[in-house]
Amino acid sequence: MGCPLSLSAFLGKVTGLLQIVSPTWSQIAELHVELQSAPSSNDEVAHCARTLTTVLPNISKLYVNAETEDSLCQVVATYLVSAYAGQLVQSECFVTIEPQDVHFSAQLRNLVARCGSKMQSTMVDPASLTHLYIAGNVQHSIQQLFFDSGPASCVELANLEQLCVLSPSDSSDCSSLFKQLAFPNLSVLRINPSQLVCQLIEHARLPDQLTKLEILTMHTGTITMYNVQLASEQRAQLARFIDDEDRVDFWAMTNYLFGAPLSSHSVLTLGRLTRMPAIEHLR
Repeated sequence: MGCPLSLSAFLGKVTGLLQIVSPTWSQIAELHVELQSAPSSNDEVAHCARTLTTVLPNISKLYVNAETEDSLCQVVATYLVSAYAGQLVQSECFVTIEPQDVHFSAQLRNLVARCGSKMQSTMVDPASLTHLYIAGNVQHSIQQLFFDSGPASCVELANLEQLCVLSPSDSSDCSSLFKQLAFPNLSVLRINPSQLVCQLIEHARLPDQLTKLEILTMHTGTITMYNVQLASEQRAQLARFIDDEDRVDFWAMTNYLFGAPLSSHSVLTLGRLTRMPAIEHLR
């Protein structure tokens, strides 16, 4: 079910119709919300979100996105995630949220975490997750999701199969944090070049082989590798190339990744505006 933010009047009509037949649509388990910015107050959009959770009480799969994110979109997204967290098996919210004192269901499998700096006491059972996507304030998200209950020697995401980490330029030292993360059964890893992701590659406990490694760059293209050997030596070399999006030598990285026997096969996808280097730089 989709509901743009500007259609709060529509929700009022839906609520009225429901009173004729049933106070809720209890059979609906999946909710897709595409938010649009509109002239509204925080109270109005919060009422819109409350109406959704009242008429749709049994949502277990939640998807939230915004064409253009603003503070009002964040209010709605935060409310929906917070209200449904205890029953979700899939939470895919691509809008920045700042939930407070929220504990996700132990049945949660898929999580998209795009968390603001004010998020507090929002906990996830690391053993339940099979798919994890973290973007934005990655360091704070990891600390709040997995370490908020206190210090831990190691947090093992034992069943995680796919991990995507997209971080903006961030010079924070997160090495001690990443040393406490273990991904023993990871098979798919998606990353972008940044200093924080560089530290993840170097210090997190990753398997020595991945089914798929994808490196996404903003200005050049995407490198996709299959059946990748990624032992400590290869991780250290890869980390050297992805240290910073603004300074990454994309063609030097492709020379290394495609020239060494690291994978069974690879795919290079170039952006429309990519400038090709001189042929001598490809050797």
